[in-house]
Amino acid sequence: NGYDDKWMVEAEKRGLSNLRSTPDAIEHFLDEKNIQLYVNNKVFSEKEIDFLRSLSFAIVFVNSNQHNYEFDQVQVDFDRGQEQMVSYLLDQKRYTGLGYIGGIYDGANGRIGTHRLAAIRRILEERGQYDPRTFHVGEISRESGYALAKKAVEDHTLAEAVLLGSDEVAEGALEAFR
Repeated sequence: NGYDDKWMVEAEKRGLSNLRSTPDAIEHFLDEKNIQLYVNNKVFSEKEIDFLRSLSFAIVFVNSNQHNYEFDQVQVDFDRGQEQMVSYLLDQKRYTGLGYIGGIYDGANGRIGTHRLAAIRRILEERGQYDPRTFHVGEISRESGYALAKKAVEDHTLAEAVLLGSDEVAEGALEAFR
């Protein structure tokens, strides 16, 4: 299933890579062995793969400011979505404290996780609800999520409700909470 320790042992036994984060996996999407997987399983033909390569990996731009409209674009209002999420948790569900466990990825192609972290912090500050003791930030990985959650519990710095910054971090945090 790719998530539990049994799979990690099995993947290593089979000689398979077990990339633990989305950013790490994306970097290998067009590796030759993966391309052959797409071709051999008739997901894409060799001609389609060549065409995709010629276009680049990013065909649809998400939250990009492309004004020439040559490519499809999706603009997501993450800040508004996070404002609604915080409002729901504090105003409707009546949680008294909201914390964060998440990660930052620093790679050659940019940083991931900083915008979400800054937006949640800003929203909570505006509402007078930000407590830096309940914000726990590491890497975007299952291992980091586990370590951050475990430490938050041990240090008694876990908020009543916790926002988890990514799927990978959530897997580790939920395992620590068990």
